[in-house]
Formats: sequence, C-alpha cells, structure tokens
Amino acid sequence: MNAAHDAGPTRPPDEERVAVGEKRVTIAICQVPSDLATEECDPRDANLTRALTRLREAAARGAQLVLFGEVYLNGYRSDRLLARYSCQVEPPDRWLEALANACRELGVYVAMGVSRAGRAGSGALFNSAILVGPAGIMGHYDKLHLGTYELPDGRLVAEGAYWDEGDATRVFDLPWGRVGIQICRDLRYPEVSRAAAVAGAEVIVNLSAAMEERADSWDVLSRARAMENQAWFVMASVVGHQKDSRLAGGSRVVDPEGRVVLRLGNYTEEIGYWELDLEAVHELRRSSHVLTRRVPDAYSVT
Repeated sequence: MNAAHDAGPTRPPDEERVAVGEKRVTIAICQVPSDLATEECDPRDANLTRALTRLREAAARGAQLVLFGEVYLNGYRSDRLLARYSCQVEPPDRWLEALANACRELGVYVAMGVSRAGRAGSGALFNSAILVGPAGIMGHYDKLHLGTYELPDGRLVAEGAYWDEGDATRVFDLPWGRVGIQICRDLRYPEVSRAAAVAGAEVIVNLSAAMEERADSWDVLSRARAMENQAWFVMASVVGHQKDSRLAGGSRVVDPEGRVVLRLGNYTEEIGYWELDLEAVHELRRSSHVLTRRVPDAYSVT
C-alpha cells in the first residue's frame, strides 16, 4: 500500500523535496463535466482526453497540483455500468498509465476521482481518489461515507448499491507539504478532516460531485472544516447534468481561518487557480494551539 494513514505519510524521493521556506504550491481546480457510461460506450477514453487537455493547460499556467472531481474518470452516475468500466490501480490500467505518463512529462501532481476495482475476483468496487505524480501512482483513498439517502424531492442517492466503503483515512507527503484527501460526503464527518490535520496535513482536498440540493451545506461545512483544523480546504467538483442529478460545481478554496478566497461558478465549466501558502498554516497553529491542546482521553462520555 503506497498511500499512508495517520502514522506515516508517503514521502516523495529526496530530489523532489523543496528547500525550507518554499512551502507554497499552486493548485488548479478543474471543474469540468464527465461523460457517463452506456451499454455501447466506455466513458474513460473521452474523460481522459478531456483531462489531459486540461492538465496541459494547467501546467502551462504554472500549476503544480491539479484536481478533478469525484469519479471523474468513469462518470459518477454510470451506476450499474461502473462494474464494467471501473479502473485497476495495482498494476495501473492503460488509462491510469497514460495519466501517470502525462504527470511525468509535465512534472505535476494530479488527484482524480475514479471508480476502482478491488482485488481480482472479489467483486469489490470503491469510490476512490488516486494521487499521481511524476514518479507514478502514489496511492489512493477509498470513500469512507457513502451517500445512501432520500433527497427532498423523493429521489434516492444510492452510492451503497454500487460501491463498498473504505476503511482508512489517507495523508500524502508531497514536495511542499502534507495533503489529506477525502471525497464529497466525507465533509459531513469532522473526524475525517481532523484525522488528516492531526497527522500533519496542511491541505485537505475534497473531490466531489456536488449536487445542487446540498449547496448550502458546502458553504457552511467547508469553512468549518478549514477553520477548526487550521488548514487549507480545497473542494473540486464535477459539474453538469448526469441522469436525474444536476451537479452544481461551486468548487472553492477556503483559507486556514475559514475565509473563502476562491469560488468557481455554479453550473459553469472552468479552471480555477490559487497559490496556497502552507507556512501560514504553521503560523496559525503555533499562535492558537488548537491541535496541540486537544484532550482525546477526555472525549468519551461517562
């Protein structure tokens, strides 16, 4: 397992480490539509082609970390066809290998949502985020909290019908600092973001397929997760219509004090750029002691 949990984040090769004081990273949020699978069509070719075009555009603008939304590569609402058109990470299939080759060529890192097949013969599928860099696939995170509930208009969100739950949080060590990755509904569970922050994450990335019915919750919870963990919170969403779901977008960057410093439009296809100052995280944490003065042993109710 290349991805690391709380105890020991994955580290890049020494030659990729940056000098002390260079703790800044330019991110690109690719808020783009994603094709769905049909009986006759595998969506991965079209989605990968679109991603590579956007990736080259972002790299040309100086982005070092490029983000795509939830199950971008396979189509979030491909539903039962996800079993046919999911990706294999270990070893990487041809789509992920092509993405890794592009990262190697451009010298960038990419976090992208995929539907991931488990070990051969298990039948398991996971709603996953993969992290890819110049050295190849660094690891993956499997969504912990699947959405299985009724929307106000009676439609059902049925992620549990297609995917299995993950079993661990993930934090990755990149050249600039530590990044925790989560997926969409994980935002509602503060433990996921807190576990990443306690493990030293300076940036929390959430890959989403944000439904318009939940737009208000994103405004509140993304700010809360950033503020309570004193970390950058970055949300990247797929956008557009997928069957009876309208994915709103609204991707954003929230600073460690809970201020929304970048917000992409609703229902628009665009790329947003922002430079994250990771030293600002450490300055804030040193001055307020929020994380160091936790008392975990006292949090159980007696």
